[in-house]
Amino acid sequence: MPISRLREKFKADWGNKHHETLGDEFRYMVENRWENYTNELLRQADIRIKDKDLEVIYE
Repeated sequence: MPISRLREKFKADWGNKHHETLGDEFRYMVENRWENYTNELLRQADIRIKDKDLEVIYE
């Protein structure tokens, strides 16, 4: 699944669970949750970097 579609699905799923959150607060919460989610995926991933000039950075 492309990242853009995964992100939209994440946003929709999160919005369905937290329908009381609206506007700027919703965008802020989704952005923070998405960042946490992708960071966790990176931590759990088995990543092999083929190009030595590239690196994966996560916090």
